[in-house]
Amino acid sequence: MKSRYIRELVKAKKIDASLLEGKNEKYLMTVVSAPLNGVNEALVIAGSDKRGTIYGIYELSEQIGVSPWYDWVDVPVMPRQNLSMMRGSYTAGEPAVKYRGIFLNDEAPCLTGWVKHTYGTNYGDHRFYARVFELILRLRGNFMWPAMWGWSFYADDPENSKTAHEMGIIMGTSHHEPMARNHQEWVRKRSEYGAWDYASNQQVIDRFFREGMERAADTEDLITIGMRGDGDTPMGGKEGEDDKYVPRDEENMRLMEKIFRNQRRIIKEVTGKAPEKRPQVWAIYKEVQRYYDMGLRVPDDVIMLLSDDNWGDVRRLPDAKERKHSGGWGMYYHVDYVGAPRNSKWLNVTPIQNMWEQLQLTYSYGVDKLWILNVGDLKPMEYPITLFMNMAWNPERYAAGNLLEHTRAFCAQQFGEEQADEAMRILNLYCKYNGRVTPEMLDKDTYHLASGEWRQVADEYVKLEAEALRQYLKLEAAYTCAAMARAVRSLSPVIITVWVMPSFRSSCSTCAASGRRGSAMQMTPASTPEAARYRWEYWGSSASNFACSPAGMVQPSSSKMKWALPMTTRVPPTRLAMPCATIYSTSECISSWEMPRSLAARTTAFAMEWGKCSSRQAASCNTSCSPQPEKGTTCTTC
Repeated sequence: MKSRYIRELVKAKKIDASLLEGKNEKYLMTVVSAPLNGVNEALVIAGSDKRGTIYGIYELSEQIGVSPWYDWVDVPVMPRQNLSMMRGSYTAGEPAVKYRGIFLNDEAPCLTGWVKHTYGTNYGDHRFYARVFELILRLRGNFMWPAMWGWSFYADDPENSKTAHEMGIIMGTSHHEPMARNHQEWVRKRSEYGAWDYASNQQVIDRFFREGMERAADTEDLITIGMRGDGDTPMGGKEGEDDKYVPRDEENMRLMEKIFRNQRRIIKEVTGKAPEKRPQVWAIYKEVQRYYDMGLRVPDDVIMLLSDDNWGDVRRLPDAKERKHSGGWGMYYHVDYVGAPRNSKWLNVTPIQNMWEQLQLTYSYGVDKLWILNVGDLKPMEYPITLFMNMAWNPERYAAGNLLEHTRAFCAQQFGEEQADEAMRILNLYCKYNGRVTPEMLDKDTYHLASGEWRQVADEYVKLEAEALRQYLKLEAAYTCAAMARAVRSLSPVIITVWVMPSFRSSCSTCAASGRRGSAMQMTPASTPEAARYRWEYWGSSASNFACSPAGMVQPSSSKMKWALPMTTRVPPTRLAMPCATIYSTSECISSWEMPRSLAARTTAFAMEWGKCSSRQAASCNTSCSPQPEKGTTCTTC
């Protein structure tokens, strides 16, 4: 509404200002006749504020086919010859939750390694964070806790905070990083600063707090208050020794009250305003919830941030009296966790229905000021991030009866409309199966062996893997090649295990090597920038060279080797099992696989074709395959 052009349209009564005035982060997308001299008609996007306008722009982008995940998941943007829209006015309204964001946590080694490879830095700089900020904004979020294991958002790159402000992202610091200071800022100078102990080192810690507040004074940053122990432990505890901690709750509560008073005094002195004028949040996490239950309180203007149990089940919600707290309530939710009793940081183990139910419950109890999601190193949490952010905007859009419509819409956006139903079914089952027990908690006693329970569970995963592979083979090339091209171009040396099923051996002489079970392949990039080269080594056989073109297409460099081996990769995140090759397979072939029991849980086999061949070659190439490749089309292994 601050734009001169928008004000002129309002003055000319071509935009209804009442639809935006006084609103929070709302956009209006409308078709306007003669908005400017020489312009007959235009699509106008106006926002009640900066983020409202941004959301309107990204909404248009999404409507014309750009997924919010186009960057982080390599979702292709399909070319369109024509675009059209019905005349009228469109808006998504206002968000139900004021602060909506993600927490990059447990980011090493995957995310830190990717950043080092991509940007050459040992920390996340403004280039990296700009990409994360764009994702948050495309999902209509506005808030972030930055990565903090080994990085310092504020200290590593002065442009980080500036970039957040320019792009419209409100920054905060995690539940144990008070006063806009990153924990690494203390860790790196621990020998100079001394102990992270307010009882014995108050003067130094207060100065540390003040410096953080001075740096954040002119930003929108949401200030975390309170304090925990050094390294995300209870006050008085030691990092990694939660099981040895002896509670001293009453002593810590008295100390916390003193910390609250001094932090708010520093906020007042630095900003020159009453502390209630600067938004603050207190995280009621782990042992701090016990302090709250014992009577510890913050001033009325402070957001009180509750949490789940680190595994997706909400621990506590405010009762009717507590909901009168004027500062409001928030929820800190996890789809990734590092800590006692066991980590959960490898796979997405959050059932869709459980997350929806817990967030619905959260919102129904008036928790609508701040929702923050611990997403680990971002991948592979794309779907729960999307569900979380969409629910933070409109938690009542989906109910138990239509919840999977959201999952289907997500899959249609990432894989195409034709693939949406099957992708939805697979994703739903994947989340269901993983939600039974995390990989980190799985042990010999989880599933009963003698009763056949273990076999049933293992077979369900094998079946789901085959179904996922079958769908992958059916995807349009655009949905697979973009990701593979990026993976190939950025590949570090890896070992890829190749399993060849006996029932899929080929009698074709040029493909005879594919009958060797248990082969191994070593892929090593060469130094040539225009084409990365890899060597394919068989156990006990000679090597053949393959070249990867700049477009990402892996091709045999020798004319004598026209087919790739059936193979499956076990080395994330490159997943080079199917690098932009044309795939020859059938659903009947996949569904009829007879996998040896010893390999069933870890084996996937499939065939690739590398090019066209003549009718004569096709006729002689694969006489034992079933079904046969059509003559005149392709040479292939079975």
